[in-house]
Amino acid sequence: MAAGKLTSVDLTKAYIDRIAALNKRGPGLNAVMDLNPNALKEAEAYDRLRKKGKSLGPAMGLPILLKDLIDVEGMPTTANNWSLRQSFPGSDAGITKKLKERGVVVLGKVGLSEYANSFGSQPSGFGNYGGQVINGIDADQNPSGSSSGTGAAMAAALSTLGIGTETSGSIISPSSTQSLVGLRPTVGLVPGYGIAPISASQDTAGPMVRTVSDAALTLASIAGPDPVADAGYKAMFGDDYIAKGIIPPLPATLPDYTKAIDLDFVRGKKIGYNGTLTEGSPLKIAYDALTAAGAILVPRPQATIPALPALPSGYEQHKSIDSYYERLGPQAPINSLVEEVQVNQAEAHQALKFGNVNHLSSSQADVTPGGANEQAYRTNLAIRKAAWHKAIDDMVTYTNSDPAQPADPVIAILGSTPSAPQAGYPSITIPMGYTATQRRAQNVQVHGNAYSEFNLLGVAYVIEQATKLRQPASFVNPSMYRCAKTTPAPPFAERGACNPDYDAVLKVTGYDSRPLGFSLETETAQSLIQKLNKDEVSAEELTRAYLDRIALTNAEGPAIQAVREINADAIKEARKLDQERWKYRTGEPTSPNDTRPLRPALWGLPVLVNDTIDAKSLSTTGGSIALQGLKPANDSALVARLKAAGAIVLGKTNVTELNGVFDANLPKGYSSLGGQVLLPNDTDKTPAGSSAGAAAATASGLAAITIGMETSLDSAQLLAPADAAGVVGLKPTVGLVSTTGVLPVAKSQDVPGPITRSVGDAATILNVIADPASPVDYTKDLKAGALAGKKIAVVSSTSAPYQEVIAKFQGLGATVTQVSIATPAATDSVVATEFKRDLNAYLGAAKPGTTLQSIIDYNNANPVEGLKYQQGQLLAAQAIDLSDPATNAKYTADLEAGKAANKAVLDSVLSGYDLILVPSGSNVIGYADRAGYPALTIPAGYGAQQSSSGRNPIGVTLIGGAFSEAKLLAGGYALEQAIDDRLAPSYTNPSMWRCVPESTFFTGEFCLPGDRLAPRYKG
Repeated sequence: MAAGKLTSVDLTKAYIDRIAALNKRGPGLNAVMDLNPNALKEAEAYDRLRKKGKSLGPAMGLPILLKDLIDVEGMPTTANNWSLRQSFPGSDAGITKKLKERGVVVLGKVGLSEYANSFGSQPSGFGNYGGQVINGIDADQNPSGSSSGTGAAMAAALSTLGIGTETSGSIISPSSTQSLVGLRPTVGLVPGYGIAPISASQDTAGPMVRTVSDAALTLASIAGPDPVADAGYKAMFGDDYIAKGIIPPLPATLPDYTKAIDLDFVRGKKIGYNGTLTEGSPLKIAYDALTAAGAILVPRPQATIPALPALPSGYEQHKSIDSYYERLGPQAPINSLVEEVQVNQAEAHQALKFGNVNHLSSSQADVTPGGANEQAYRTNLAIRKAAWHKAIDDMVTYTNSDPAQPADPVIAILGSTPSAPQAGYPSITIPMGYTATQRRAQNVQVHGNAYSEFNLLGVAYVIEQATKLRQPASFVNPSMYRCAKTTPAPPFAERGACNPDYDAVLKVTGYDSRPLGFSLETETAQSLIQKLNKDEVSAEELTRAYLDRIALTNAEGPAIQAVREINADAIKEARKLDQERWKYRTGEPTSPNDTRPLRPALWGLPVLVNDTIDAKSLSTTGGSIALQGLKPANDSALVARLKAAGAIVLGKTNVTELNGVFDANLPKGYSSLGGQVLLPNDTDKTPAGSSAGAAAATASGLAAITIGMETSLDSAQLLAPADAAGVVGLKPTVGLVSTTGVLPVAKSQDVPGPITRSVGDAATILNVIADPASPVDYTKDLKAGALAGKKIAVVSSTSAPYQEVIAKFQGLGATVTQVSIATPAATDSVVATEFKRDLNAYLGAAKPGTTLQSIIDYNNANPVEGLKYQQGQLLAAQAIDLSDPATNAKYTADLEAGKAANKAVLDSVLSGYDLILVPSGSNVIGYADRAGYPALTIPAGYGAQQSSSGRNPIGVTLIGGAFSEAKLLAGGYALEQAIDDRLAPSYTNPSMWRCVPESTFFTGEFCLPGDRLAPRYKG
C-alpha cells in the first residue's frame, strides 16, 4: 500500500470475497459472524489519508477481524449467545477505539465458544447464535479455545489481522492448534472495557495472526493507557488495585513493538528455558535457532506456587458480566446476568443446546456492593496475584528460578511457566510445523513477566524466521480447500472431482427449484412411496427437491460434505418414470380388464449409495485420489436391484477412505478426495464410521434412503454412523445382500445394508436388495405388538436413554433379562489379511492394471494430497502374501476360529432369547460383525441438555442370529413405534440449520456471511 500497488479498499474487497467463498461455502468454516457495513468506507478514508501522506499507525488500512465479544458501534455483539442477537452497543470497546484511531479497518466479527467458553457444556467453538466453528486446518479436530473463530478465520486467511481474547488459554490454544502466532498481552496493557467478559482479573485481548511481525503491528494498534479502563478496574478491584498488585502499573512509555522485528534481537541476550530437549522436537528446534542467533540459553525450571485462598464461587463472573451489561445502556436487550439466564431459559430450544450451567451457577452468586463476597474477592485476589506474579518473576530473575540463588535475569522463558493466565502475564505461541502422522499443528511458547511483550516478540521473530515451518492451510489439508471458489484458485484445484456444491447441483436442475410442502428431513421412504402412488408428488419433483437440498447443505450452509457425486441424469430418469407411471397400478385392479402389474416397490424413490458401490455412469473411488475417475462398466448387483424396483440412483456418498482401511490415524469420514464428512446434528463430533456420508445424508434429508456397508469395528461401518446421526442402520447377515460390484474390505465379513429414517424403510429396502433365492417379506411382521412374549437379553448399562429403552421393552410385553456376554476366544482379525486379495480382485475387474500397490505408489507420488494421515494400514496389507503357505494356513485358521468363537458366544445367548439389546458403542457389535450376524441400530433418545451430549442422538442396537432379519426388524419396529422420538438435525442443532430453507426448523434469521437463502429463481 505504501508503494501505491494496493489500496485498502481493494484489500478489503478481496477479503470480503474470500469470506463469501469459505465461510458458509466450500469448507464451510462458519468462522465469521458478521461483516462491518462500514468496512469499505473506512478503507476508502484511510486510502485518502495515505494519498495525502498521512499515517495513523503501522497497520493503517489493514483489515482486522474481531472476536464477537468486542463492541463495535453499529454492529451487534452477541458473544455467540442467543439472547444477545439484537444487542447493538452504543459505543466502541476500548481496543476498537484504538484500532480506529490508528487506521485499522474493522472488517467484521468472528465466532467463538459461547461467552468465551464459560457458558454451558458446549464444545470449543460452539455458540447457540452462530453455531460451530470448524478448525481452519483440520475439520476433524476441534478448533480449540474460545477464540476459535479468530483461529479458523486467520488460518484460512480471511483477514490480514485478527484479535482474540483470553482468560485462560483462549488465544494461545486456538493459535497453537491452527498454526498461528498468538500473543496474550499483560492484563492492563490493552483496554478491557467493552468486551463481554468472564473474569476481569484475567481477561485480555490480543493478536492472533500468521506472522510475528503481524502480531507486532496488531499490538502496536491496541496497546496503551485508557482512563475508562482504569475506572472499570477500580470499580471491580477497588481504588487501590495497582497498589495491591492486582494489575502491575503500566509503563510510562510503551516501546515501538515493531522494532522488536529484528533478526539480531537475541544476540548476546540470556533466555531461560525448560522442558526436555528431544532431538527434532519443536522445543529443541527453537532452542537451536536461538543459540544459532547468538542467544545464551540457561535453564529455568518451573517455580512452584503455594496453596492459595479460593475466590467466592461465581462472584467474579457475575460481577464482570453485570458491569458489561450496565455499560450497554438502556437500549440493551439484556441488562444483567440474571435477566440473560431467564431469557435463554425461556427460549431454550434455540438458546441452550448444551445448557448454560456456568452462567446459571454464577447468576446465583451474591454481588452486593460492599458485601461479604466482594470483600473476600478483593482480599483473596490480591494474595493470589502476588503468588502468581512472584513465581514468574522468580523464573525471569534468578538462577534456577530460585530467589535464594544469585540474580541472573533473562529476557524471556522458552517452554512453560506456572499459571501465566492467572498471573495476567504475557505469552506468545509460534508455529513449529506439523506432526508426521496427522499433520496437526505443533508450536512452542515463550513467556515473560509484566509488560515484556517487546522481548517476547523479538525472541519469537528469531525463532519464526530461522525455522519458517508454518504452511498455508490449503497445503496442510488440501481436501478442505481444493474446491473452494477463491481468487486465485487454491492449490490442487486442477484435480477437480469436487463434492457437488450449490452451482454444480443447480446446473443439473436448471436452477428450477420446486419446494415441497413437507420436510425431507423427517419424511420416511414409506410415506414418500405413498405420496408417489397417490400422485401427491411426482418422481421428478421429489428428485429435484432432494437435489435442491444437496445444493443447500453439502458444500454450502452447514457444509456437511456428505455427497461425493450426483447423477447428472437423475432428473431425466425421474421424468421417464413419471411418463410411464400409467403402465403400473398402485392398488387393486380398477376393472377386470386391468392387467397392469403393480408399480415396483421403490418406484420414483431417489437413493444415494456409498462411493464404494458400483453404479453405471458414476465413479467408484472409495475416496482415494488414486482411484479418481474409476467408472465401472456395470451396476453392482444391489444397485441393479434398486433400479429394477424403480429407484433413482441420485448419486454417491462420501466414505472414510477405502472403507476405513488406510491408516490408524485416519479420522472417520475423511478421505483425500472427498474431505471430512460432518455430523449434521453436531459438526464437532465424529461421524463415527466409514459410511459417514450415507448416515449424514439420511439424517439431513438428502435422499429417501442410503446404502452403506459394515465389515468390522475398525474398518467399514454403517451401524456406528447411523447411531451418531440419529437414524436407522441395518447390517444384514453376511451373504444376504450381494457384494458383487462393491469395493471390498474383507469378503468374509463385508455386507451392504440400508441406512434409513425408519425401521419400516429398512425392511422395505431389504425386500429389494436381499438375495432373491430365498425371498422373505421383511415388512410382513412389522406390528406395534411384535415384541409381546419375546425374550430379550440385555447387556448391562446405566447410561441414558438405555434404561428407558429397557422399560419400553417391558411395556411392550417382552421379558427382559440382564446377561453377561463372554469375550470370544482371542484370534487375529482377518480383515487386514483379506484386504489386499479382495481389493486387487475388485480392481482387476473394474480397472485392469490397478492394484493396492499402485494406490500406494500414487499416494507416495502425491504426498501433500494423499498422505495427510500417512498410509500405514495400506503398507501393512501390501506386505501380506497369502500365496505363502504358512501365511495362508494361519489366515484360514484365524478365519474359521474367529467366526466360530464369535458365533459360539452369541449363540450361547440367543439359544435362550430372541434378540440381544446392547447400548451405543458396545463391543458386542464387533462380535456380530465377526460372526456375520445381523444387527439393527435404532434412535433411542437424545443427550441431556445440561451436558456435553447436548440434544445429540443416542441409539441402541439389536442383534439376532444368522438370517433372523425378519425377527430383528419386527422387534425394532415395535420399539421404534413405542419410542417415537426421532428429531431432525435442524431441530436439535438449530444454529447450524436455521438458514437452510425447507428444513424442519427454518427461520431464515440471523444468517452468517456467505449464507445463501436458496434464491428461488431461474438463471
